[in-house]
Amino acid sequence: MTQLQKDLQQQLSSQRHIWGHIQPDRWQAVLAYAEGTILDVGCANGVYVKRLLDEQRDAYGIDLLRYPEWVALPHRLAIADATALPHPDNSFDTIISFETLEHIPNVETALREYRRVCRKNIIVSVPNCETPDELRDGGLTYHHWTDRTHVNLFTHDTLTQALMQAGFRIRHSAYINRILPAVPLLCAFGIPLRPARGIARLLRRISPKQFPMTLLAVGEKV
Repeated sequence: MTQLQKDLQQQLSSQRHIWGHIQPDRWQAVLAYAEGTILDVGCANGVYVKRLLDEQRDAYGIDLLRYPEWVALPHRLAIADATALPHPDNSFDTIISFETLEHIPNVETALREYRRVCRKNIIVSVPNCETPDELRDGGLTYHHWTDRTHVNLFTHDTLTQALMQAGFRIRHSAYINRILPAVPLLCAFGIPLRPARGIARLLRRISPKQFPMTLLAVGEKV
């Protein structure tokens, strides 16, 4: 087991409750841009692969770790490294890769592998490392800054530049996955965490200022 695998395994053990969920903005991008056969690189527990199969889409996944949930998806999920994908050239129409590139030291190699095995599109998301002034001035930042397995810190510009340098034309890019900045304020006034989250979600709906913690980009192979 590599050091990255060990670090991810340790992180998974303590954060399983936040891993392996369908994120609405990512899913909408998949529905809008994913074509044909799909490979999820960094698929974790395979939740997107399962959802795609439920939607009668042809999907597969790879990850550095094996998850217990994989037993429900035989022959669809496998252990593999994003920088050395075990697939022939042009094997899939679409590559999706969510919250994966920030963990990979050789991100250029990984993106070249993504391009090699895909025929059409790539859909990726990474943590947004552009900390807004409002959070910084309040002594806050996004929690992904505390993740020691992150070796790449992406901004909108560096993500799209990396995709273009790897041979993709940018079709779409967006800031997604808005945080709940009102939670610590509400808790500071003695409101318990669970109701504070509910109130913060309501406030987020009407707030003119949003704080997205994730970057999403869609590229077309050229």
